Amino acid sequence: MSGMAIIFCGVAIWNVIFLIVSIATAYLGPAADPGAWWHFTVGVFTGIFTMFTHCLVIIHVAGSSKGIKEAIGAYGLSDDPETGFQRRIRRNRARISPYAYLGSLLMMGVVFLGGWHHSKLLYHESQGFNLSGEWHRWAAWFAVAFNLYAFWKEFQVVQDNTRIIREMNELLEEKGLVEGMKHETA
Repeated sequence: MSGMAIIFCGVAIWNVIFLIVSIATAYLGPAADPGAWWHFTVGVFTGIFTMFTHCLVIIHVAGSSKGIKEAIGAYGLSDDPETGFQRRIRRNRARISPYAYLGSLLMMGVVFLGGWHHSKLLYHESQGFNLSGEWHRWAAWFAVAFNLYAFWKEFQVVQDNTRIIREMNELLEEKGLVEGMKHETA
């Protein structure tokens, strides 16, 4: 496993732990408890950390895309259909974008709905119905499920991206354009 894949796994594992803590703080205390600030605080932190996790992958794919493009231009390599470095990197970017961007947007929405619920704007005790709480609960479960799936898809793209970078390094070494790139990449 590459260095970037290990970093991403570590960040994703911490993200899953924070998601579990957010869920646990939501269900372990009574909803009307003034100490519910724990769930609010953990939820906001988890939302920010989830967006960081997705941004990490977006930055990795964007950086490697730029690096491959610059290597092709600097060393006068043809981006032929056989290697297709730029095409493969663009495909990875297209594969990752929906998961990373939608996962981040879903978490922003959940945090917004949680703040709305915490402010008690659409709750009245005489009605006995908590609209903002229900929306927040369902959106949170959907966002958690989607983000867990997105982390798996992003991990696959990180691994594929690392293979492309290694292939580019091997090609540059074979052609004698660079020397000693034996260290671990990306």
